[in-house]
Amino acid sequence: MRPHLADRPRLTAVRTALEPLTNTTLVVGVSGGPDSLCLLHLLTRVAPKARVALHVAHLDHALRRDSPGDARFVEQIAREWDVPATVARRAPPKPSEEAARETRYAFFSEVVKATGAAAVAVGHTADDQAETVLLHLIRGSGLTGLAGMWPDTELNGLRVVRPLLGVRRAETHAYCQRHGIPYRDDPSNHSPRFTRNRVRSELLPLLRQFNPKVDEALLRLAAAAQAEEAFWRWFLPHLPRESLKALPRAVQTRVLKEAYRRLTNQSLEGTHIESLLSLVPGKRASLPGGVQAETERGRLVLRKTPIEKPAPWTATILNIPGETSAGPWKVLCKIVTAPFTLPNLGCLLPLSSQPLTLRPRGPGDRYRPTGMPAPKKLQDILVDAKVPRRLRDLVPVLEGPSGILWVGGHRIAEEARLTADTDTALELRLEPFTDPARELTRLYT
Repeated sequence: MRPHLADRPRLTAVRTALEPLTNTTLVVGVSGGPDSLCLLHLLTRVAPKARVALHVAHLDHALRRDSPGDARFVEQIAREWDVPATVARRAPPKPSEEAARETRYAFFSEVVKATGAAAVAVGHTADDQAETVLLHLIRGSGLTGLAGMWPDTELNGLRVVRPLLGVRRAETHAYCQRHGIPYRDDPSNHSPRFTRNRVRSELLPLLRQFNPKVDEALLRLAAAAQAEEAFWRWFLPHLPRESLKALPRAVQTRVLKEAYRRLTNQSLEGTHIESLLSLVPGKRASLPGGVQAETERGRLVLRKTPIEKPAPWTATILNIPGETSAGPWKVLCKIVTAPFTLPNLGCLLPLSSQPLTLRPRGPGDRYRPTGMPAPKKLQDILVDAKVPRRLRDLVPVLEGPSGILWVGGHRIAEEARLTADTDTALELRLEPFTDPARELTRLYT
C-alpha cells in the first residue's frame, strides 16, 4: 500500500535518521502525546526495512494524579503495535522542567543499556526547536545555544536522535488524525508555571504580531548557528599548536568551548570563558561538570576530575573552646581578645551566642547577612554566589539560640556582629575534610 502523499516527507526524514542505525536497536521515548506517537508510528513503518528493532520507553514522572493513565495507555499502544516496552515511575528530585528532563534522560540511558540499543529517539518537532532557541536567547546563551537542539547528538554518553526536528507540531497532530491514532493530552504542557509553556502561549504569539513568520526565522537562526558550530568542530582540530593568547578572541573562545565540550559534552558559559582567559599561573578554576583548569608551563590545561558525591551529614553541637568534627568539616573554636583578625574561612562572634550548632542547610533557611536591610533566603544567597547545586548541601550553617548566626564563606548575621565595645570574642575556623568540601572552600578563598 502506497503511503499517503502527506506522509512521504515524514517517512523520508525518519528513513534518513535510521540510516546510521542499521542492524541495531532503537529506544523510542513515548510520552503518549501526538508528537511521540507520530514518531513511533512512522518508525514502525520504516524500521523493518531499515533492519532496526524498536523498544518503547515511557517514564511516569509521578507529578500528576492521572499520569498512571498515560503509562497504561502507552503500554497498550506498544502491545497493539507489537513493540516491546519499558515503563517506569520515578519522581524527579524537584518539580521543575530541568529536573524532570534530567530524570527522563537518565531513565532513557538505563533502557538503552539494558536493551543494548544504539540510541534513543525522541519526538521533538520544529516548534520545540523554535521555543528552545528563544529560551536560550532569553537566558543569554551564546552562538552554541542558538543552535538549539541537534538532530543527532550525544547527552552524557547517550546518543539522542530527533527525526521530526524539521516537522511542525500541527503536522504531527494531522498525522495522528489521518491514521486514527489516539493520544493523551498532558495538562502540564499548558501550565504557566513552566517557562517553556509561557514562551509557547504568551511570548511567541506576541512576537508573531511583529513578524508572522517568526517561527521560521528562529528555525533559520538555529540552522545557521548549527552550520557555524559544525565548521568550528571541523576547523579546531586543524589549528596549529600556538599560544592561545596569540589567537583572535573569537578563536580563543571557540578553542575553550570545544575543549570543554569534548570533556563534558556540554556548553561553556561566557562568564567561565572570561575566568579562563584571565587565569594566572599557579591558580586553578573550577568549572561545572567537575572540570578543573590550571596553567602549566605556559599552557592552559582543562581536566575532568571524578566528582565525589557529598555524603549526607547532620547537626553537631560545637565544643567551645576546642575542635569538633561536623560532617565534612573540622571546626576550630577558641576565645580571642581584641584587636581581632578575621580568620580565613571563619568568623568572629560574641561570646554570648553560645551554645552553637553546625549543620547543613535546611528547607526555608533565611538569615540577615551583615549590612542587609532584611533577611534573605539562603537558597538565593547561594545562587547569587554561584555555588554549584551539587555542593550546596555542604555549605555549613552555624546556628545559635536566636537562629542562624553565620553561613560558611558568607557574612555573619547582622545580630551576631561585634561592636566597638567588644573586647573578647569567639573565633571559629573551618577546615575541609573531604574533596567536595575542599572544592567548596576554593570558591570562597
